[in-house]
Formats: sequence, structure tokens, C-alpha cells
Amino acid sequence: MADFYKVDSSASRKRPVGMRKSRRFMVKDADIELARTGILNLLWKNKPKVSVVNISKEGIQIMLTTEIKPDDRFRVNLRLPGLRNTFEVKAKVIWCHFYKTVFNKKYYRAGLQFTDPSPQVNVCIRTLEKTA
Repeated sequence: MADFYKVDSSASRKRPVGMRKSRRFMVKDADIELARTGILNLLWKNKPKVSVVNISKEGIQIMLTTEIKPDDRFRVNLRLPGLRNTFEVKAKVIWCHFYKTVFNKKYYRAGLQFTDPSPQVNVCIRTLEKTA
């Protein structure tokens, strides 16, 4: 199973900085989709393009094309390479910062904390820890 994950092991060797409690893992080719919770998702026009920066058992860091606000809540649909099913987890935005502008398009980085990680999420993170 370890061959399915493309993990950047150099990132997992870095020591936690600041308030970090869990190891972070960079996962290439992960698919992610954000959906606002409740009726707000229907009103959310121009959904952002999102990519995974890193993931831990407590949350996920993403890069996206739209600024989101701290305390916003989302349903995160995530598919990691090597897994058949997409899994969903609820998350709360902890921070969001401007990252850079490329070809007149702004990009932001945001940290989302899982609010109710399922056992499936925990199994995936443990698998990443073993392969790193």
C-alpha cells in the first residue's frame, strides 16, 4: 500500500513550529473539494480551485483562489492516491492568508481544523505516518 502514496518525506521530518501538535504530510495528486455547510453552499458562487498543501490527523492546509474567513465551516471531500473512495470530513477555517499573485490571479493559503474526523480519516493519516 505504501507505493500508492507519493509522500514528500522531507516535509514530515521537519519539527513542529508554533502551535503545531501533529506531523504534517505532503501528499501529491490528492483531489479535494470544499462545500460550505448548510444553505450557504447554494449561495456560494465561483467556487474556488483548491489544492492540498499538507495534511495531518488534526487538519489540512490548502491553497485556493478565493479568500475564506476564520471560523467559516466546510465539508471537505478528499480523495488520496491509492484509496478507492472519497471521504468527507467537516472542518473549520483557523487561518487564511494571501500567498501570492500569478498572472493576475490571487492565491491564498488556509489552515482548516477537522471538527469531526471519521475513523477513515484517522486510518489514512496513520498509513501516511507509516510510509513517511
